[in-house]
Amino acid sequence: MKKITFLLLLVSISFGCRKEPNLSNLSDDFLVATLYDETADFGEYVTYKIVDQVGIVTNDPNGDTLLPSNIANQLINRVKSNMNARGYTNLPFDSTANADLGVNIFAINQLNEGNIISPGYWWGYPGYYDPYYWGCYSCYYYYPFSYSYSYNTGTIVMEILDLKNADANNDKVIVLWTGIGNGLLSDFTTVNIQYGLDAIDQSFIQSPYIQR
Repeated sequence: MKKITFLLLLVSISFGCRKEPNLSNLSDDFLVATLYDETADFGEYVTYKIVDQVGIVTNDPNGDTLLPSNIANQLINRVKSNMNARGYTNLPFDSTANADLGVNIFAINQLNEGNIISPGYWWGYPGYYDPYYWGCYSCYYYYPFSYSYSYNTGTIVMEILDLKNADANNDKVIVLWTGIGNGLLSDFTTVNIQYGLDAIDQSFIQSPYIQR
C-alpha cells in the first residue's frame, strides 16, 4: 500500500488507502510523497552510505550542478539522523567498506512531468548520481513500482538503494524507497530550508517500515 501525505501549511493530512491524487494537480502545494518496494524487508540491512554532496538535476547547460555545501550538509545530516534513529549504521562515504544501502539526495531545478513504470530508468533521472557513483559499473536503477510525478523547481528527492543485493539482480540497483518533498527549495531562505528539513522528517514519519 502506497501512502502520500500532503503538508499544507505544515498540517499533515493522511489519505491512507484512498486513491492517490494526481500529483500534477498539486505542484504548488507543500507536498511530501513516499513510495517503496512492498516486497522489501528493510530489517535485513545494517549499514548505509549517504552521498557527500547534493546534486541538482537541470536542463540548463549553465545551471549549477550542486547545492551550496552549507545547505546540502543540513539536508544530508537530517537524513543521517533519521536513518541512525531507525537503527542503521552510517559508514563514511569515502570508506572502502561495502554498505548494505546507498542513500541518494538530489534537487530538481525545473518542472518535469511524466511516468516511471517498472522497470524505469532514463538518463538524467534518478538524479545527479548514477550507479557508477556507488561502484556498480554495469548496473542501472530499477524501480519495482510505478508512479506519475510532477516536480517543481526546488523539489528534494531522496532514494534508498539496495547495494547489498546489487550484483544479484541482473546488474540492477533496486530503488527500495523514494521520498519527494515538492518545490521546497525554490530559493534558499531560512524558511524554505526548514521546509526541506521538515519534509525529510515527514518522509521518514510516513515510512515506518524503514526500520532495523
